Amino acid sequence: MNMTQRLSLAFSLLAGSLIILGIVTLSLLAGFQARFEYVQVNTIDSLKVLNRLVDESNRLSVALYRHQTEDESGKLASLEAVI
Repeated sequence: MNMTQRLSLAFSLLAGSLIILGIVTLSLLAGFQARFEYVQVNTIDSLKVLNRLVDESNRLSVALYRHQTEDESGKLASLEAVI
């Protein structure tokens, strides 16, 4: 094998390895995209629900505090309706 054939073989192997590396990289990126879409579909909706539940819990705590601290019995009925 002369020098030209050796250089051609080395270049071909390097080019082939770069192509294989590119294919593997693209497949890994596709996997990351699929996982991100899974998180986006499942987790973000759950966070919205949790946020809504925390807000409702805070509103209930405020309503219970107002009911507990109210002195006039006439206003208690309206506060109980909120609860």
